[in-house]
Amino acid sequence: MTETPRQELTSELLLDYYDKRGRKLPWRENSDPYRVWVSEVMLQQTRVETVVPYFNAWIEKFPKLSDLAVADEESVLNMWEGLGYYSRARNLLKAIKIVAEDMDGLVPRDLVKLRTLPGIGEYTANAIASIAYGEPVPAIDGNLRRVLSRLFDLSYPSPKELRSKADLLLDRDRPGDWNQALMDLGATVCTSRAPVCEECPLEEQCQSRARGTQGERPISKSRQLVRSKIHAVVIAVNYKHEFLLRKRPRNGLLGGLWEFPESEVTREDTATSVHNDVARGLGIDMAADQVELIPLNSVIHKFSHLKITYKPLLIFSTVQGSNCKFTDHEYRWVEYNSVKNLPLSVGQQKLLKHAKEALTYRTCGVGAV
Repeated sequence: MTETPRQELTSELLLDYYDKRGRKLPWRENSDPYRVWVSEVMLQQTRVETVVPYFNAWIEKFPKLSDLAVADEESVLNMWEGLGYYSRARNLLKAIKIVAEDMDGLVPRDLVKLRTLPGIGEYTANAIASIAYGEPVPAIDGNLRRVLSRLFDLSYPSPKELRSKADLLLDRDRPGDWNQALMDLGATVCTSRAPVCEECPLEEQCQSRARGTQGERPISKSRQLVRSKIHAVVIAVNYKHEFLLRKRPRNGLLGGLWEFPESEVTREDTATSVHNDVARGLGIDMAADQVELIPLNSVIHKFSHLKITYKPLLIFSTVQGSNCKFTDHEYRWVEYNSVKNLPLSVGQQKLLKHAKEALTYRTCGVGAV
């Protein structure tokens, strides 16, 4: 039977693997704490290949911590558009401003101080401290959890147990590289569904490999049920081809982003009745002569815990604007080419695309160009 993995051998094998085969990623070009921090926040619940172009664009716009510290929330959310989990961006901005104003612009290396910043939990604090500052702490993400569970053949490892095993193997001289080596190993070799054990530098150290249980470790938690909702969306357009948008509350799902006015369709409602209610609240008379109604194709957008089917109705009016009766949001008429300057979720971008195609067809009698 395979012996318990030994620290010296495991570290030697891991770091040799990382030096030769570690992924070349833009945030690894140097150990600047700000760059490490941004990358770790972006990588939360997001795939590496998705993050790379976002990170590059972000660093081009906000190359230094001081550049981000003076940014407004809307421009930050606009840069984050499409990454999802927008609270990450809002918390990052809050935390950066605290560092700039209260910490002399220096990202703390102390774990306790890092944990006081908005949006920074144990993993992110440990990742920043180890990668940027060489602090000897393990950063246990999903990849490390999987690799460690297989190395020690653990079925249901608790966070405390994982920290204990990680501390046992951690390389004190190169903790940041050690953490990133395990991240890479979990992402490319020790994958969840089809681990490529013959390519793993720790194959001979792995207890799950020896026992044939690597496909069962760790045992997955039951997946959260995904709820489904239907939202009726009103896409109001005036004679200047300006769209009526509203800003979502800062707290909650997609907080701070802009959207077309909408409301949920409950069991007692129909999409048509909800369209009427929303339009009436916007001060739009759908029965007026100067109003044209154009139904659009549905748009489905999936979140981690929720699937929303948007039922959009484009309302074109020759009047300049509306007499909006709602006071629960900030509303704004926006010309099409300026909408891109506002942060929109992926679902709202799809709705905008459908609306633009419908307007082009209405005007030209042909498909959108």
